[in-house]
Amino acid sequence: MKKSIVSNYDLPEIVKLHKPKNEKGEIIVLENLHESLSLFRRAYFLKSDAKPQSHGQHGHKALKQFFVCLTGSASVYVTNKHFNKTYELSDCAYGLFLPSGFWREITLKPNTILAVIASELYDPEDYVFDKGEYIRC
Repeated sequence: MKKSIVSNYDLPEIVKLHKPKNEKGEIIVLENLHESLSLFRRAYFLKSDAKPQSHGQHGHKALKQFFVCLTGSASVYVTNKHFNKTYELSDCAYGLFLPSGFWREITLKPNTILAVIASELYDPEDYVFDKGEYIRC
């Protein structure tokens, strides 16, 4: 079994995706994710038009996610009681692994498509919308 591309399952991490050589064009492969994402349950796409758009502004109790910017660029601010950082995504050869326990605020620049791979199906009980409450936990 191949080693996971995620090295730390407790903190957000930018990971480089596999780009095998291909004479016909680029292929970018998303494989060997953290075991909780290896059989992802849901994928969706956030898309902006000519204006920047904000998404997120919430945390998850259990959900883990993997973000890949397919086109354009996006900023993902993540925080919890002990950590905060902004990640810039603009190259589809890199993705952001986000474990549970982090608040996220996403800004899509104009004409951006951000793919989101989630470990679980949609569950409204998993969302926390009060940032102060979430950070205190």
